Amino acid sequence: MFGFFKKKSGEVPEEQERLQKAAAREAERKEASAIPEELRALGQKFLPEEISILAVTGASGFGGSRPQENGPWLAVLELTAWKEEDSEEPAHREKAQLVAVADDRLMDYLRRRVRGDSVFQIMVRPSEDGKQFLMTELPQPETDPEMKAILEEQKKPVSIWVPELGTFTLNRLVNWFEAEVEWLGQPARLDIDREEDWDACVEQAKALRRPGASGPGQRLGSGRRRERGRGARGDHPGAVHGAHGAGRRPDLRRREL
Repeated sequence: MFGFFKKKSGEVPEEQERLQKAAAREAERKEASAIPEELRALGQKFLPEEISILAVTGASGFGGSRPQENGPWLAVLELTAWKEEDSEEPAHREKAQLVAVADDRLMDYLRRRVRGDSVFQIMVRPSEDGKQFLMTELPQPETDPEMKAILEEQKKPVSIWVPELGTFTLNRLVNWFEAEVEWLGQPARLDIDREEDWDACVEQAKALRRPGASGPGQRLGSGRRRERGRGARGDHPGAVHGAHGAGRRPDLRRREL
């Protein structure tokens, strides 16, 4: 009968205490096994403490990749500015990523409800370098004045006028500049990726318009392709696109209208 009765008032019998501890360990084991391996692996890349941030999203909403068929999604959202909630420090203006592991239902929810060009409050775990955040709770719409002002600023159109070619306008959804031109008697759209060597692409575009040059469809740039999950698009016959890979950003401050 040892251990099945209290020895004195308020003392837990030893056998009962042992069973309680065993049950707690079993509950922890089941909880750990219920966490997808992908989420545990991803979580190791982030600091353990949670913080609440206010963030401005980029032009696109949530995107994602699925490493394994029928497996979980790695959901990714671009953040263009963020700050800790209730902080008196100014917002960080460098780009960052919000990431999460999601099943089909959560991925669908994030794509429908977390829109681009918006402001949200999000509970996260930051990475050590502050360039990524692991989402721990669903984002909630936010109306912080500072973040709203940053959002309005980033939504302003950005245009660059180029002699002989015309006006290029930034398409923020795909992060490249577009211009409608007449190319060897045909309508065409010139696309130059924002991360290209701008001056080199412009000179190649001008050269291709001269008599005897190749017709529409010629790529511009260094010819080295980056793995970015998308290629150049052409909405018109004979569209000309900036190739991927040169890597130097154009100086927009000298060219904005």
